[in-house]
Amino acid sequence: MAIVHAAELKPSKLELIASWLPGQSWYGGPDPVTLDLVGAFRFDDPAGDVGIQVLLVREGIESPIYQVPLTYRSAPLVEAADALIGEMSHSVLGRRWAYDGCHDPVFVSELVRAVLTGDTEVVEYRHAEGQEPTVVPATMHVRGSGQPAASVAPLGALKVTSEGGDGSVAVIRSGAVEVSVPRVLGQDPTTDGAAALTGTWGDGESQRLATVRLTDA
Repeated sequence: MAIVHAAELKPSKLELIASWLPGQSWYGGPDPVTLDLVGAFRFDDPAGDVGIQVLLVREGIESPIYQVPLTYRSAPLVEAADALIGEMSHSVLGRRWAYDGCHDPVFVSELVRAVLTGDTEVVEYRHAEGQEPTVVPATMHVRGSGQPAASVAPLGALKVTSEGGDGSVAVIRSGAVEVSVPRVLGQDPTTDGAAALTGTWGDGESQRLATVRLTDA
């Protein structure tokens, strides 16, 4: 369960992403950027400290769909300074630092867990002061291909590289775990021996959003 506060964000999430996209090697659209939200989903941080959300965005019907994993933190993540997307002002939570989730161990750990155990996104509840929480309608659904009884070991330090001709697939390695996340949907990550996270939205459009492969490392 994720609690979403009824709050004002400055800049908005789409504004933040729009300012970041032109600097990415895999982005092929115009600058300045005007984005539409295709769908979004959340995972929960077991410690309750870090917000975890994945947004799918595009610049109109002819645009490719870009996948942007975000983590929201109340303090800088020093070891991922180069992955900072930007800072936000949250009217309830205060100053927030937003990171490219592929470099954030909290996002990667929850992604691996969801994929390997066959889990889904969490239900979001909107909380406004003085009111009972209400369910936020889902804009998409995700599910991992693994099994609930799967064993998921804690991850160590992350090594993140960009692969594909334009760096459009983020590959994250930690010990014997290799995670692939396409930045541009349709740029399928490696699937040999891998479990996958699949997302569905709209009128049933479905895409592979990530794979997790256990190596011999």
